[in-house]
Amino acid sequence: MFACRRHWFMVPKPIRYRIWATYRVGQCDDMNPSAAYCRAARDAVIAVATKEGREPDTALYDMFIAPRGETDTE
Repeated sequence: MFACRRHWFMVPKPIRYRIWATYRVGQCDDMNPSAAYCRAARDAVIAVATKEGREPDTALYDMFIAPRGETDTE
């Protein structure tokens, strides 16, 4: 589960769809999520934090996203 019900429905639909589209079963267990999933999750965290007037904490997702210039290998 990405978020509790309240926060999940605060995420804009296009970002929710991106999370579902890029999620892979077991990615949390093997600590190998795709960069595309991490970008979607990062965008979700930012969207919710913005709606709540808080500073987003994206460090968890940032460490899995490839540096600029690299591409996904999905």
